[in-house]
Amino acid sequence: FGGQIISIYQAPRTIRNCPGWGFDCPTQSLAAEFEPSDPRKKATIIAIGDTLFKGTRSEQVLTNSISPTGMHARKYLIENCDSVPSMANYPANWRAIRYSEVLLFAAEASNEIGNAVDAAKYLNMVRERVHLPAVTVTDKESLRNAIYHERRVELALEGHRFWDVVRQGRGGEVFGPMGFQAGKNEIFPVPQSALDSCGSLTQNPGY
Repeated sequence: FGGQIISIYQAPRTIRNCPGWGFDCPTQSLAAEFEPSDPRKKATIIAIGDTLFKGTRSEQVLTNSISPTGMHARKYLIENCDSVPSMANYPANWRAIRYSEVLLFAAEASNEIGNAVDAAKYLNMVRERVHLPAVTVTDKESLRNAIYHERRVELALEGHRFWDVVRQGRGGEVFGPMGFQAGKNEIFPVPQSALDSCGSLTQNPGY
């Protein structure tokens, strides 16, 4: 997209010159999901002590945070904020679907139909890009978990996590501690205005 607001939406409120709203904060669970040698962690998460806007007049070290986890999203931060004329129209390229996601779709689909060879091939194409070792497991459950892991770290903070977990049937397991009710929260309630205007509609279970 040619300009959007996601960078200011995610940027820490406590940075100088280019503060954001501080939303979409990474969790400790997400931070722990990255393998130790995965370079995507530094490209995804800002932590206390990290240097931002390196090489520009706005260069600074993040020394404090109002994030509940002490971490913020880096993925869509514009590293040269001095060149951005409007903070509400950042020129970050938000991709609705990325090639790596297509590969992970192919890996997951291949695994579910019992084609472990292709599943591993597509999965490892994503891992090779960031110089991580190939996944070598071949049993369906282990490969499925490896693909789920890869989706989480590759697509972190891009708006996929909730929908992935729900379609995988793990909503209650993963989000239960946060109030997710299995059998209810996989779908949304029908708006009352729709129920009032169409007598044949009924409310979804649990609402």
